This record gives sequence, C-alpha cells and structure tokens, in this order.
Amino acid sequence: MRALALRDGYPSFADYRTLLRQERMSRDELEALRRAKTRRLVETCLRDVPYYGDLMRAAGLRAEAVRGPEDLGVLPLLDKPIIRREGRRLLNQSAPPSSYYAHTTSGSTGMPLDFFRGRDYDRLAVMAGNMRAWGRMGWRPGDIMARFWSPRHDEELGPGAVGRMRRRIRRWLEPRDEVFSAYTTAPAEMEAWIPRIRELRPPFLYGYATILTLFANFLAGKGLRLLGVRGIASTGESLLPDHRRLILEVCPGAVVVDIYGSREIPGIASECRVGSMHINADLVHVEHLPITGEPGRHRLVITALDNTVHPFIRYDIGDYGSPLDAPCACGLAFPVMRWEVAKILDSLVSPEGRIMYGGWFEGLMYRVRGVHAYQFRQTTPTDLTLYVVPTLEFDDATRRHLEGVGEEIRKEFSPRVVLRVERVDSIPLTATGKHRFVVSDVRHPAVPEPPA
Repeated sequence: MRALALRDGYPSFADYRTLLRQERMSRDELEALRRAKTRRLVETCLRDVPYYGDLMRAAGLRAEAVRGPEDLGVLPLLDKPIIRREGRRLLNQSAPPSSYYAHTTSGSTGMPLDFFRGRDYDRLAVMAGNMRAWGRMGWRPGDIMARFWSPRHDEELGPGAVGRMRRRIRRWLEPRDEVFSAYTTAPAEMEAWIPRIRELRPPFLYGYATILTLFANFLAGKGLRLLGVRGIASTGESLLPDHRRLILEVCPGAVVVDIYGSREIPGIASECRVGSMHINADLVHVEHLPITGEPGRHRLVITALDNTVHPFIRYDIGDYGSPLDAPCACGLAFPVMRWEVAKILDSLVSPEGRIMYGGWFEGLMYRVRGVHAYQFRQTTPTDLTLYVVPTLEFDDATRRHLEGVGEEIRKEFSPRVVLRVERVDSIPLTATGKHRFVVSDVRHPAVPEPPA
C-alpha cells in the first residue's frame, strides 16, 4: 500500500512535519536553508536544465559561491511566452519520466500554459503546503473538512482491484471530508447542501473564494448560520474584504485564512490567524519589483526553491504585492506582504435561474488550438459572447471546437442561451492588469457582486 501511495503522489506527512519545523526556524537557520536550496537548484540547472544552464554559465553563477536566492537576480525574468518557446529545455534532462507529469494552467491570464510538475515537489509544496496552511486556521490531520471544490473523479484511479485499492488508500491518507461541487451552485442545489452540512458538522471549510462567498450569501439570505465552524481556508481567487465579512457573518467566530499560490508555483504564501499574509520563505523566494509611475505598487517575481524538475526561477507571475516591514503579532518569522487582487471568476446565471461557476466555462476552452486569449461575457440571461483573440493556427478545427462550446453550453447550462463568437485583436485588462475571462453583467440574489 505504501508503494502505491507514493507512486500516486499522496500527501507525505513527513513533508508536513518538515514544513512545521521549518516555520519555527530562527532567522539564521532559515537563511541557511534558503542558501542550501538555492545552491542545489543552481547545481541542478547547470548540470541538467539546458535553458537555465546556459543563462547561469553566461552570468558566471557557480553553486558553491551562491550566498542565497538573491544571487539569482543576475538572471532574466521568466514569463509565459518564454516557457512556451523553450518547452522541454526547461525540463531537467536527468529526471526519470516516472518522477514528473504534464501539467497545465490558464492562471489569471486565461491563456493555457503547459509545463511539468515533479511528484516529490507536488507532495511538498501542494499537499504538505496546504496542510501547513490549514493548520493556521486550527486544522490538524484527521479533522473533518467540507471542501467547496471540483468534484473528484474516482474513475480516474482505475478499474478493478487496483482502482479499489487506490480508493481505499485515498480514504485512508486524506483528511476526512466531503466535497460540495463548485459546478452545482444554483439556489436549489445549495439548498441540498444544507442537510449534508448539518450531518457532517465540519469544523473546517476549504474552497474557492467565489464558491465560499456564494454559499455564504445564500445562507445569509435565508437567515441561516453555520455554527461550530472553527476555521475557513480560501484559495483560487482573492478573498475580498466584503466577501470575508459575509463569510464571517454566517460562520461567527471562525478563523479565515487566505492561501496564495498558483499551478506553476504552489504554496507561495498564506495568512496566519491574525490575518497577515506570510510568504513561505522556506519554499519560495519573492521579489517585489516597483512599477514605474505607480508608487507603492509592486509586481511579484517568484522563484520556487524546491522545484528542480521544471524550475521556475524569477517567474513574473502576473500578480501584485508589496512588502510589509512590521513584524506580525503571530510570531512567525516568515516575511509579510500585502497581496493584491489576482484571479477573478464570475458565476453566470441562466434564464432558468441556475448559477454556473465560471470555472466550468474556463474548462470548455482548455488548450484550444489557435486561441491566444478569450473571454466569456454574459450581458443578459440568454446572451453570451465569447471573445477570442486568434493566432495563426486558428483553423477549421478551431471553428468546430468553438461550435462545440456553444452546443455544450446549451446542453449543460441552458438550451435558451445563445452563444456568439467574436474574434477580436485584444481583450481589455482590469485596472489591476488582470484578464477577466468569465464575466457576467447579470446579477442574481445569490451571486455576490464581482470586484471592480
């Protein structure tokens, strides 16, 4: 069972204990750890990662001379066009294929990005990192949790005896929980959540900020409260102040923590019990680059210190955040930053009153050939426009896919919705530089207003 668990990338409680120990390190111990990790990263890149090896040799970087991740500042920034262009030159050429898997994300820009994720790094930064972040709201291994998330697909674990064994291992290893689907959030569907919540009596909640807010708004409209909830962890999108207040209104006395990460670099930062956003300095190095003409605003550039399979070094992630110098009252030695709005997902409202989470529409545009960027925009309950920025690869196959998108929307969302596809040269960004790829101008009493 242990071998199968390791193969399938289940959470490592040893990694969890390591992360708990690292967050209690002194400043000197933390600096020594960061120096050792940076040296290992540089040594690996020089030897096995063609793209970074060439850059580091040109810059004169030597692993034994590295004093800390700040020395990586001699390298150019990494961005999504570079990742797409360089492809496998960013991959560790010595890594066995069994040690990593293909991954993709649209991130906050709405444009697909393909890369690879090491299984060891996954266990450390994603699973163990999440468990440490949950601990800041009071969670401990074994505690019951309600997850407002994408539904699990146990059929992907395989059929027959092996599939059954994998499902047994999943139930054994993972925290006790129940998943409330982010894709079924109409009022009638949320109504069905209530008896499940009452039966489960979860002391902890975890999920997308949008879905947590949506459910809180639904409960508040019915005058209901979730008593006994001790902690709530929000992720995926920024948790706005008004949404936080709404969640606390229906879960009085709970501790709310916001978790910041991305598919490319998970486990970047998370809030503590007093509400400060702490950078996980044992996992990442964060640079705050000033933005010309915008005093006080900084662009985040992030290095994953443990990712030696597909390194992300000085990655311009497209988010914003500024350093805060004052120490936090919680006592954590990790630095604190002010994080600004990142990924934004609206929910759309059908003519029948059904609410569909924006992530479902995002999934319809997964890795579409010939599309550089896109945005769904709903102007009335029956009118939906898909704006598409085409590339030179836009062809008949792309057109057929987009026709299929319209059919899928009419089948799964509403048969009364008319999808119009419009090709455009560009899609305007928000004031914070974000691409809103699912936007609704239609409001429903159960849907919170989107951020400006």
